[in-house]
Amino acid sequence: MNDNLTNMQNRVIRGRILKILKTNYPYPAGEELISNILTDAQYNISPPQVNAQLIYLEEKGYVKMQEADVPGLDIFRNQAKITPKGIDLLEGNIEDDPGVDLK
Repeated sequence: MNDNLTNMQNRVIRGRILKILKTNYPYPAGEELISNILTDAQYNISPPQVNAQLIYLEEKGYVKMQEADVPGLDIFRNQAKITPKGIDLLEGNIEDDPGVDLK
């Protein structure tokens, strides 16, 4: 798999991630779930690439990342939750972001 997504692919995947998170709102979604949904939708993206897109979206203020642990086990998972700013972007309440394709 190519680890170097094109700029257009990055923008489209970011938009899809926001849509996935909005569907799950107000609850967070794990990186693995997001990766599986994107793979099922025929996006050729690895979990580390999903993580990179989530970090980008977090730095823009569209998602909030958090670490969740599984009680009784020594397992930690990264989860993402869409922010009100992310919802506003999806709903067209704020100016379009050229780094996120919402089509």
